[in-house]
Amino acid sequence: MFRAEFSREPEQMFKQFAIEPFAAASLGQVHKAVTKNGQAVAVKVQYPAIREAIKADFSWFRTASKPAQWSKHLPPEVLDELERQFLEETDYRVEANNTAFLRKKLKPLLYVEVPQIFPDYSSERVLTMSLLQGMHLDTFLATKPSQALRDKIGERVFELYYFQVLKVEAFHADPDWGNYLFRSDGTIGLVDFGCVKRLSPEFAANLRAMYLYPGSSESAGFQRLLEQRYRMFGNRLNQSTRRALVRFVETFYRKVYPPEREKEHLAIDFADAAFIREYMRQATNLANSRGATPECVFLSRAETGLYHSLHRLQARVHTSAIVRRWQ
Repeated sequence: MFRAEFSREPEQMFKQFAIEPFAAASLGQVHKAVTKNGQAVAVKVQYPAIREAIKADFSWFRTASKPAQWSKHLPPEVLDELERQFLEETDYRVEANNTAFLRKKLKPLLYVEVPQIFPDYSSERVLTMSLLQGMHLDTFLATKPSQALRDKIGERVFELYYFQVLKVEAFHADPDWGNYLFRSDGTIGLVDFGCVKRLSPEFAANLRAMYLYPGSSESAGFQRLLEQRYRMFGNRLNQSTRRALVRFVETFYRKVYPPEREKEHLAIDFADAAFIREYMRQATNLANSRGATPECVFLSRAETGLYHSLHRLQARVHTSAIVRRWQ
């Protein structure tokens, strides 16, 4: 694959190149290398024919899921969104652009490090970036970090998500724990930007208006925001979905994100697995109500990953204060 992209051996392009990969994922494997000028880098090389395999999988899945599509439990536009995003991940030029974009946009968060891309060593199927240091979540937890450090990192992971969604209007949408590198000083390395979801300005504005909504979820104002979200995609909000969304707000979001300003000093303890169970229960109810929209597919994926990470960290997070900071 490397020779096909550059017509040269990796040893000819790099001062050092480790033949054995130090990391692997579904689309490719990653090798350590050193550039001619001595820069330590990570070189991601895509597996052969992975794009064709994904296309074949989606062709099969579209056929197998026809009943769910007809019943509107899995709308065709949601399938289109999934296929488009996953196919984008096979073009490392897209990932390079995503990485450079978020490296710039996340600079206000001084505790987050995003790798630098090396264009001369990159192509559609090979991506070279600076090598970040840090520990994956299980390794970090094995060091027995203090509660204070787990809380600090938990708050930073939480803020990283909401800063992206509310301020950048684009977010890292692959919450795999292998994509986060934790350090003992509380800083975080973020890698693998193949899946980055960019939100429309209208949808991001709707999110900002709904988060920490001060009134009742049954109020006319909140109901208009719900209806507005579905109109963006040319859909009407059906009564089953409306009930599922209100139930989601009342049983999960208002408890985890209390909207009252006088409660901003409260920290939510994500060590309590009940939060995860309630989120998954209400997400399942929403899916069963035929309420899926394309814009929410990867948002839900990233949000689910966020809560699982916070639970593994057993972190205590000032959720409402952080969301309000970036609204």
